[in-house]
Amino acid sequence: MRKKWIKEETFVDQQVLDELSTKLTCPPVIAKLLVLHGIDTPVKAEIFFHPSIEDLHDPFLFKDMDKVVERIIRAVERK
Repeated sequence: MRKKWIKEETFVDQQVLDELSTKLTCPPVIAKLLVLHGIDTPVKAEIFFHPSIEDLHDPFLFKDMDKVVERIIRAVERK
């Protein structure tokens, strides 16, 4: 059975696309993908393409992360 993907067209401001594409020197389709994912400025794109450790989310915001850490420590101790 063949599947047909249907995605509604999302409006993206052409001026934002043009500016992002120009500043990043990337094809418009790449700029559009970035904008569709909330990356709509050169600064946000820089953070996305060259993240630092400060840009990461706190892993302890995940549910039961403390249990995961305890389990990993136990596994390392028991080899």
